[in-house]
Amino acid sequence: ALKVLGERAISVLPAGCMSAVGFNFPQLAFKNNSIISTFAGTGSMLSGIYEGAKSLGIEDLQIVGFAGDGATADIGFQTLSAAIDRGDDVIYICYDNEAY
Repeated sequence: ALKVLGERAISVLPAGCMSAVGFNFPQLAFKNNSIISTFAGTGSMLSGIYEGAKSLGIEDLQIVGFAGDGATADIGFQTLSAAIDRGDDVIYICYDNEAY
């Protein structure tokens, strides 16, 4: 997904398996800007980045969140539904790792 979105993408990942594997220095799996959020806070972090970029007039930015089924459908659903309700222009990818 990040190759398709390009270098102007910012990714948000909740604390968990993907962020632990993807952020091992010095072999980082991500070439773009990425940030680790709290387990439940991926949606709110996406919203914050979106609003910050909008207030700075940055328009060519892709904001994407990757979260597993637990961080999406259970503990993180409230922040995701709030981002949807506000109409934030973000991409949210839920991967069903069946760990939850």
